[in-house]
Amino acid sequence: MSVSLMCQCTTCGKLFKGRRSQVARVTGKYCSHKCAALASPNDSWEICPGVICVKLNRDVYALVDTVDYPKISAHRWHARKTPTTFYAARDAPCGELPKTIFMHRVLLSAPDGMFVDHINGNGLDNSSISGSLNIRLVTNRQNSQNYHSMRASKFPGVSRVRKTRWESRIQINGKCVHLGFFGSEIDAAKAYTDACLRNGFVILGATDISYP
Repeated sequence: MSVSLMCQCTTCGKLFKGRRSQVARVTGKYCSHKCAALASPNDSWEICPGVICVKLNRDVYALVDTVDYPKISAHRWHARKTPTTFYAARDAPCGELPKTIFMHRVLLSAPDGMFVDHINGNGLDNSSISGSLNIRLVTNRQNSQNYHSMRASKFPGVSRVRKTRWESRIQINGKCVHLGFFGSEIDAAKAYTDACLRNGFVILGATDISYP
């Protein structure tokens, strides 16, 4: 006959009825399979000096700087798919909010109301493998400037609508404002830049923008 005793979940701290064998073990006291999975860290290895590769599910991998790795090493992370990219995420312990925690927000300790932008559009690259850190804190409007899609231009605020036609848009006070259609990518980019200057907006990557 097994004896049930109250024990505390190692992951979320919840009290639950467990068998004597569970209480006796130093590790492995979990209230659910979900909490048990959260406590199992991912496989990882250093792929180059200063950068660690973290294996997720779906044969997907995330990149993290070695100095930042201790911030995320104690948890189990998985790949979360979006329409444009994958992100590294984990489920929060039972009863905690938000239910989904993203690796990039943990790495930058992102406060509420701020977004984390992946400069190269790869949501799994949270490292400095390209020479500089690929993630940065931005506002919602700035984050939309660096939105990546198959139709996106190399310039912020510009997207292709036809083979030889480009659209320019800007977000003002939470609303998307159409700036017009243009026959060239450069003209559309100039319209967006002018709109930013008129509204006092900072243009992400402005030092990299040059018009012929």
